[in-house]
Amino acid sequence: MKVLHLHNIAGVPVTLARAQRKLGVQADVVVFREHSAKYPHDYNMKVDRFPRVLQPAVRIKELLKRYNDYDVYHMHSASFLPFYADAPLLKAMGKKVVYTHWGSDIRFKGVPWHSFSRFCDLRYVGSPDLIEWAPKGTPWLPYPIDLDYWKADDAKKTSKGKASNRKGNAVKILHAPTNRAIKGTETVLKAIEALKAEGQPVELMLLENIPHSKVKDFYGKADIVVDQLVTGFYGTFACETMALGKAVCCYVRKDLLKYVPNCPIVNSTKESLEENLRQLVENTAERKRIAAKGRSYVKSVHDSIKIAKQTLRDYDKII
Repeated sequence: MKVLHLHNIAGVPVTLARAQRKLGVQADVVVFREHSAKYPHDYNMKVDRFPRVLQPAVRIKELLKRYNDYDVYHMHSASFLPFYADAPLLKAMGKKVVYTHWGSDIRFKGVPWHSFSRFCDLRYVGSPDLIEWAPKGTPWLPYPIDLDYWKADDAKKTSKGKASNRKGNAVKILHAPTNRAIKGTETVLKAIEALKAEGQPVELMLLENIPHSKVKDFYGKADIVVDQLVTGFYGTFACETMALGKAVCCYVRKDLLKYVPNCPIVNSTKESLEENLRQLVENTAERKRIAAKGRSYVKSVHDSIKIAKQTLRDYDKII
C-alpha cells in the first residue's frame, strides 16, 4: 500500500506518515509551501514561486507527474486544486480518498457542497469538537504523538535543576501560541503578571516563531504548560508536553470531556486560569502528581503507532 498525505497541519500528518512507515507502508507527505514552524515533509511543491493564477496548473501537473502512483490519498483540510476540483479526477483514476477535517473547513458551517469530503471513501475529524459539524458517524482520529521522540527522560536532561517554590528558583510556566487570539494569550499574560504582583515565584516562557525541531529543549525546562483557553479542546502542544511529564492547563468544553474521561489536563477557562496556576505553583506535590499522569494518558490515547494501525485498518476496508 502506498499512501500520500496532502498538507501538514501542526506536523500531525508527518507524524502519522512516519508511524505508518514503521508498520511497513510507504507513506509520504506533500506540502504546498514551507510551514513557518518548518515541520518536516517529503515533497514541497513550492507553489509560491508562481503567480497565483498559475498555481492550480502547477498543482495538477505535480499531481499527474509525481503523485499518481499512490493507492490512498489522505487529504488534511486541503486538496490539490481550488474548490476540491481534483476529487472527480482522483476518483476517475481509481484512487481511494481519505479526508480529515481540522477546523475552519467545517466549524460553524458544516461540510460545504463542494467539499472534497463529499467525494471521499473515508473521513475523520481531527478533534471531537468538530463532530457536531461533520457528517453523521464521522469518527475522531486522535493526534498521533511519537512517544520515542517525546520522552520524559529527555525532558529531565534538558531541564536545569528541579523546580521548587524556594526563593530564587522560579516555577517556569510555558505558553507557545501560534495564534494569540485563539490561544487566549492575553489572559495568560495577565494571569502571570497577577501572580508576580503577589510575590509568587513564577517565570513566563513565551515561545513563538521557533522551528518545531528546536522546541523540545524549551519544553523540557517548563514546570507548567498553558495550551489554549478559547477553542474548547487541547492540541498537539498539550500532548507533546504531557508526554514529557508536564502539568498542563487548557480549556476543554464540558460536553467533550466524555471523549477523554481520564485526561489529566487541569481544565482552565479564562476566568479560572489564574487560580489554577496559583494552586499548581504553591502545591508542588499536586503539580507533580498531575504531571506524572500525562505520559500514560498520551500513550493510551495518542500513541502514533496505535493511531497508524487504526488508519491502516480503515484504509484496508476501502481498498
